[in-house]
Amino acid sequence: MPYNADSLNRLQIREQQELNRQRKIQEEADKRQHAEAIARSKAQYSHVRPQVFAQPEASDPTTAPNDGPNGDIQIHVYVRECDGESAQKFTYRERRSLTGKSEVTRMHPVPTATATSNREEVSSPSAGLASSSTLSLGRVPRYLQKRKAELQAEKQAIEDEAQRRRELAKIPPGCRLVPDQEKVETLKRLEARQEELEMQLSKIPIRFDTHSIKMRRRNIEEELAQIEVDKLKYSLNKTLYVPIN
Repeated sequence: MPYNADSLNRLQIREQQELNRQRKIQEEADKRQHAEAIARSKAQYSHVRPQVFAQPEASDPTTAPNDGPNGDIQIHVYVRECDGESAQKFTYRERRSLTGKSEVTRMHPVPTATATSNREEVSSPSAGLASSSTLSLGRVPRYLQKRKAELQAEKQAIEDEAQRRRELAKIPPGCRLVPDQEKVETLKRLEARQEELEMQLSKIPIRFDTHSIKMRRRNIEEELAQIEVDKLKYSLNKTLYVPIN
């Protein structure tokens, strides 16, 4: 059954739909993996909470070491984060009546062994996630590449079969197409026969003009003329069909 442009268009549409479906499945799988990695990372550190430490108020304002010149209380606030570098420590003074703040001082955080281990634990999942996402970006999965190659091969096979059927449809019934190799061999035989006949024609005496000599000359000339016709028919730049024996 010959293939027309409509069937080829439908085949291309099915190929594109299949590629879009595979690409959508891959994107959804990547999104699920990314969301699961983020959820696992959040679950590991969901129990961490900021902590505030304040020294108790001294019984005697004159002897309290954290009291300021105006009777203020010095309060240290240490906010612990998962990353040690993000930990912060605040120092400020507050009146005993808690009516306002007079001084706020921010100190550089001091990393500890626990903070360092927490930082390594946090950086490891994020680094692995970043590396995996970086490797997967911009690359077509292998199964999609394989499927695309298979579809391309199927398409090429269909086109070749359609071309072969079109060529067969041009051949008249009861005939066959003469290949180029057969044409070359036939031309060689015709040229050899032509040289042989020309040699025979040159040996016929001109002075004698008997009936047998005339018949012989005429037969040779007719065969030479037929050879010229056959040489034109078996030319390589022409398509030749011959009856099937």
